[in-house]
Amino acid sequence: MHRAAILTLLTIGMALSAAHAEPVRIVAAESVYGDLAQQIGGSSVAVTSVLIASDQDPHDFEPSASTARQIADAKLVIYNGADYDPWMTKLLSASRAPSRKVIEVARLVNKRAGDNPHVWYDLTAISALTKALVDALSTLDPVHRNEYAERNAAFARSMRPLVDRVAELRKRYAGSEVTATEPVFG
Repeated sequence: MHRAAILTLLTIGMALSAAHAEPVRIVAAESVYGDLAQQIGGSSVAVTSVLIASDQDPHDFEPSASTARQIADAKLVIYNGADYDPWMTKLLSASRAPSRKVIEVARLVNKRAGDNPHVWYDLTAISALTKALVDALSTLDPVHRNEYAERNAAFARSMRPLVDRVAELRKRYAGSEVTATEPVFG
């Protein structure tokens, strides 16, 4: 009986300790990815987005020492890739951390430099990112694994009408000729 009581107290203590654990520090290069990380991570994460203003040009962005520090301290870093935010790869290589997880969104959907780098418009990329977030967060914080999976399932349900609408439009307009005046369109 004594042994069972000690085991119970240890289990309760470990659960309380996990409940009061520091949130997983995440740095997202772009706010759209930071928003998704917050939705999946909930209160178990602390998210910092580097580019938060819509008029910030990621190609011209010059990271500060505080941005470099945030990345060095992060447990998880998310960036676009496909040469959209090349400063991020430089910062990551300058502060190597073996336990840090890194998600390059473009790579999740096989996009490379020269492809359209605006992958946040691609619903497949967003779905791949949220799955990668669940996987990375579950590794970094296994205590909240089920919560991450539940939030991802809720997010996927919320996206279903949009996914269905896009599929309907693709079917309806398949083969239609389109003229684009802005390269973002492609």
